[in-house]
Amino acid sequence: MKPYQLVVIGGGSGGLVVALGAAGRGVKVALVEKARPGGDCLWTGCVPSKTLIHSARRVQAIRESEKAGLKKTEPAFSAAAVLAHVRAVREGIAVHDSPERLEKEGVEVISGSPRFLDPNRIEVNGQVIESKKFVIATGSRPRVFPIPGLEETGYITNEDVFELEDLPRSLVQIGGGPISVELGQALRRLGTEVTILDKAPQIMPREDNDLAAIVRERMEAEGVKFATGVDITGISREGGEKVVRYEKAGQKGEARGEEILAAMGRAPNLEGLDLEKAGVEFTPKGIEVDERLQTTAKNIWAVGDVKNKFLFTHAAEYEARIVVQNALFPFKKKADYRVMPWCTFTDPELARVGLSEAEAKAAGLEYKLLEVPYREVDRAVTDGETAGRARIVCGKKGKILGAAIVGASAGELIHEWALAMQAGIPVTTLSGLVHVYPTLSRLNRKAADKYYADLLAGWKGRLLNRLAKLVN
Repeated sequence: MKPYQLVVIGGGSGGLVVALGAAGRGVKVALVEKARPGGDCLWTGCVPSKTLIHSARRVQAIRESEKAGLKKTEPAFSAAAVLAHVRAVREGIAVHDSPERLEKEGVEVISGSPRFLDPNRIEVNGQVIESKKFVIATGSRPRVFPIPGLEETGYITNEDVFELEDLPRSLVQIGGGPISVELGQALRRLGTEVTILDKAPQIMPREDNDLAAIVRERMEAEGVKFATGVDITGISREGGEKVVRYEKAGQKGEARGEEILAAMGRAPNLEGLDLEKAGVEFTPKGIEVDERLQTTAKNIWAVGDVKNKFLFTHAAEYEARIVVQNALFPFKKKADYRVMPWCTFTDPELARVGLSEAEAKAAGLEYKLLEVPYREVDRAVTDGETAGRARIVCGKKGKILGAAIVGASAGELIHEWALAMQAGIPVTTLSGLVHVYPTLSRLNRKAADKYYADLLAGWKGRLLNRLAKLVN
């Protein structure tokens, strides 16, 4: 067999973009995937979780109908039907990532678990495959830390939730990161009693504490229980319940549920690849790459979760585009993570791009904060979505260093700040941009306006006031 020009290992978001991008340029490409193309995002992550969140949000809207001046109504629904709907949506999207579609686009799909023999050869199902270049995009899986009694008692992860025929009556979730809080709120809205335990003192520890607290407050109001800053000491089964015991500041506590959801983070999928034979260096956190996403083997690149940096689908897609250029063309490009937005899709949503205040302070940067609450935006008031705020971190001459928004549609609103950062647009330009009234996007303009408000509060403002009096 004639060697391939490029072999992609892993058919998730990053791997698919590389394979299709290379095939579109006439390169002989093979995609090796041990399961189903589409990866975690399609089958156990973004697609099913956001479908579940959408259904749960509609249920909650009916439950809170009085807030819109409507007659109070209790939603009638079947959790089993919601889960079936989630799987149906997933199957509909899966058509776009099917082997048939990939083959039609010029990508040869090989099913199996590969292992490297050397930098230019892998073995799959006993067959040796040669290639000039490789891209590793094997993704990640749920990380489960050893807790006494956990394995014996049993648990599920986000990979199992969407395969359930019905939801558990009660659930103890271990971990307070984005996956856990998104699922926790959705499942509570769909009738499951949810308790979230976390070793960290706050949920979503990468976010500003007071912004994460707004999400927690909403979830607590809906009935989700939290115990943060705890050390889990053991897990056991008592009758039909699973009991998670913990300690906090010397005090003992416990949480009981029909099921346990382990949401302790992600681990890279490295097992069985025999990376040592290919000369690819790695740690338990992931594969080591340089700024061009090249591994220590010069003909091998890595993208996505397997390198343990920004575990987002959009990050994997961004990296994949860079690798297509670097692997196929002489003009090389470096990955730039300065502008990498993300969002946790709770209600309210919590989105961020760039530096937080704490990070700007730790870097010794001169900065100022521009903040505006949702309640000052007319559209937020008309929609009954006044919980939340925008927080912008500005440097000298209005340079935008970072932005965080907690509130309705935060995941959409954050892109205006991401674009401004990417293009080097100062906050003053956003203040002068006309925003449609009444839209939530005016939250961004009002935040930008705060920059001028601070300026006008000082000597510049007093000078302008004097000038106005002189000419009028």
